[in-house]
Amino acid sequence: MSQTVTDQIPPDRAARLRLRQFLPVFDCASQEPLGRMVDLSITGMMLIAMQELPVGRIFEIEIRTPEGHAVPSLRIAAESVWCRTAPTNAQHFGVGFRFTQVDSGVRARLEALMHEAGTLH
Repeated sequence: MSQTVTDQIPPDRAARLRLRQFLPVFDCASQEPLGRMVDLSITGMMLIAMQELPVGRIFEIEIRTPEGHAVPSLRIAAESVWCRTAPTNAQHFGVGFRFTQVDSGVRARLEALMHEAGTLH
C-alpha cells in the first residue's frame, strides 16, 4: 500500500510543506492578489502578503499554479486565522489561513499539489 503525505505525520498535526516555489494566491471576488503561499497543509496555508489582512474573514481564494503544472489552479474557501508582521521585512505580513470546505476532490488536489510543490517539515 502506498503512503500519502498525511500518512507520514502524527494524527494531531497536519503535514506542512515549505514550498520550493511560492505560488500566487488571489481573492476570487476581486481578482486582486492576496500574496504568495509559502507553506501548505491539507488543513490550511500561510502566505506572505504586502498588506495586513483582516483576521476572521472567509475568503474564496484561488491558488494559481504555473502553466503546464501537474496540478491545475485550485479554488477553495479559507478563513484568515492570524496575521503578523513578517520577521524579516516589516513591510510584509505573514497570514495563516484555515481551509473551511475540503471535500474529497479538493483534498486529492491539495495532496497532489503538496507532492509537486514542496518538502515536508
